[in-house]
Amino acid sequence: MGIATTKTFEEWLSADAKEFIEDIKHHKALYESNEENEYIASLGTLIQRLKNELFGETIVFEVDSYGTTKNNMLAVDAFVMEPTAEGGYKRCSNPLEPEKKWKMSSVISPKQFQEPLVKGALFEACYEIQLHQKHLDELLKIKLSTYRNVQESFLDHLSRLGNTLLAHATEEIFGTDVEKTISTKFYDRQDILEQEYISKYTQLEGQIQQLQEKEETYNQRLKELSEKQIQWMRLLDRIDRHMQLENDNEEEQEHQLYPWEPEKVVEMLQSLLYHNSEDDLVYDEVTIEMFLRALQTNTLVILSGPSGTGKSSLVMETANAIKNAKAKIIPIQSGWTDTQDLIGYFNPIDKSFVATPFMEALADAAREEEQDHLHLICLDEMNLAHVEHYFSEFLSIREQKKQYIQLYNKRFYLQAKEIIEHGNDSLNRDQLFAAQELIERFPYRFEIPKNVRFVGTINMDHTVKSLSPKVIDRSFVIEVDHIDAKEKVKIEKKLNENIKSGYIDVSLEQFDSFYHIKHAFEKEAQVLVDISHQLESITNASLNSRGKKQIGLYLDHVPKQKLTKSLLEKYYDQLIMTKILPRIEVSKRDDQSMSILSNFHQSLLNYPRSAKKLGKMLENERIVRFW
Repeated sequence: MGIATTKTFEEWLSADAKEFIEDIKHHKALYESNEENEYIASLGTLIQRLKNELFGETIVFEVDSYGTTKNNMLAVDAFVMEPTAEGGYKRCSNPLEPEKKWKMSSVISPKQFQEPLVKGALFEACYEIQLHQKHLDELLKIKLSTYRNVQESFLDHLSRLGNTLLAHATEEIFGTDVEKTISTKFYDRQDILEQEYISKYTQLEGQIQQLQEKEETYNQRLKELSEKQIQWMRLLDRIDRHMQLENDNEEEQEHQLYPWEPEKVVEMLQSLLYHNSEDDLVYDEVTIEMFLRALQTNTLVILSGPSGTGKSSLVMETANAIKNAKAKIIPIQSGWTDTQDLIGYFNPIDKSFVATPFMEALADAAREEEQDHLHLICLDEMNLAHVEHYFSEFLSIREQKKQYIQLYNKRFYLQAKEIIEHGNDSLNRDQLFAAQELIERFPYRFEIPKNVRFVGTINMDHTVKSLSPKVIDRSFVIEVDHIDAKEKVKIEKKLNENIKSGYIDVSLEQFDSFYHIKHAFEKEAQVLVDISHQLESITNASLNSRGKKQIGLYLDHVPKQKLTKSLLEKYYDQLIMTKILPRIEVSKRDDQSMSILSNFHQSLLNYPRSAKKLGKMLENERIVRFW
C-alpha cells in the first residue's frame, strides 16, 4: 500500500477529512452546473492527502466487473480496499455517500493490458482525478496501466468475500496452508487418476473400432444402393446438418429481452435502434413513433428523404429490435411495368412457379411457425418505376377482407395436388419438388399473411417517378431527414445514459392490439378531416373516407391513456405531416390555391412540425409539394 497508518479509512473521513470532504461536495455541485472550476483543484488536494496521510502512491482494489465497451476498450469497475487489523482487506465507504461502498472505474486499450481479470480478485494500482461527467461521484479513477496483482491466501480470500464460517471450516480440515495440503492430496491421487485415464482411453479405442466397423457396413450398403437413392440420402444428410447448425446458432445467441410496454415502446425502440446497430443509428422519437403507429395500422408506409438518412436501416433495425421479427429489402428496378416483375411467374413447361425475392419473402412469412412473428418487406427506392404499375394489385387488396392474389391458373394447382397425393413414377425429382412447392409454398390463390407489413423508401430527384394520388391516398408518408448536429448530440447523450440492447418481446397480437371500442376516435379523426377541408378546392388535397379510416386506426394504436389537449395536438401534428401535406401539389402561378395554402399555413400554429414543413414547401420555386 505505500505508507503505514494506524487510522482506518472511516476514522480518517470522520476526523481529519470531514470538513475537506464537505468542501469537495460544494465544489462538485458548482462544477456540475458550470459555475466554477475549483472542483478539479480540490480533487488534486484529495489525491495528495490520500497519498500523504492514508494510502500512499497506490490503492488496493477488488475487481467488481469488467467488459468491453462499444469502442472495443476494456472497462474495469473495482471497489477501494483498506487493510484490516487481521491482515486482510475490507471495502471503503464512498466519501461523498458513506452509506455506499467506494467504487472506481477506468478504461484502457486491451493492447496495453494483458493481466487476467477475475471478479473478486485483488490488485494494486495508482489513481488519478476522475473527470468523466458520468462518473464524477467516484472522485478518482484507476490508472490501469499501473495494474499489479495482490497475492492473498485462500483463507483470506474466503474471509474477505464474507464467508467466514466456510473459512474457519476449511482451516479446521486443511490447516492454515490450504494450498500445500491440497497439492499433497492431489499428488497422492495421481496414480489413481492415471489408471482411470488409461481405462477410459482403452474404452475409447474400443468405440473407435466399433465406428470403423459401422463405416465399413455403411459403405457396403452404399454400393448396393442405386445412384438415385444415394443422391436422396446425401440430400437428407445435408438438410439434417444444416438444421442442426441453425439450432446451435439459435442456442448460442442470448439477448436481453424487454417486455412490450406501449407507453415506453417508442423510447425503448430509440435506444435499441442506436445500441443494437454498429452504425449508432440516431432517429428522433417523433419519426420512430410515426413509423411504429403506421406499421400497426397495417397500411403501406412510405419513408421519404435524401440518401444517407437511414430509411432502409430504420426498417432493418426495427425488425432487429423485435424478437423473432424479420425484414427483407427488395431493390426495385426501373424497368418494372407490372405485378409479374414483383412476384414472379408460372412456367407452364416445368409446371413450376418462378418466384422473385419479394414472393419468397411472402412465402416465408406464410409458414405456420412464422404466423406470430412480424415480417417487414421493404421496397427499396420504390419509385424507380411507377408504383401503381407493379404494386397496384397489392394496393387494392389491402382494403379487402380476403386479401389474396392469383399466382397462376387453378388447374395447375390441382394437377400438382394429384401428383403429390397419388404419385407418378414417370416424374423426376425436380418435377416432384416443383409440384410440392406449388402445394405447400405457392398455391394458385395466395393469401397475404397477416403478419406482413409493407414499407417503401423513396428519393425524389430527376431519375425517379412521382407518386400518384392513388399511392399517396393509400399510404402513410413519413419524412426521414438529417438531424440537426446539436439535436443529435443531445439524443446521443440521453441514449448513452441509459444503454439498452437486445429485443422487445412482443407477440403479433400484442403488436396489433388497440382500443377495442368500435370507432373509438371517430370525433378526433373527423377533426383532421375538417382541417383538410380547408384545401377542398385544391385537387386531391383534402382527406376522403379512406383517409379518415386510416387516421382512426393510427389513433387506435396510441397507448391507452387520457388524451389531453396537448397529446391530441401532438398526434394531429404527426397525422397532418403523414396524411395531409403529402397530398398537396400546387403551381405557384395558381394565385387562388396559393392564397388557400397561405391561410392553411397560418392555421397550423399549434402543430409545429407540420407548420415548419409547409413553410419549406412554400419556399419551392415553381411547385409547392412535399418532396
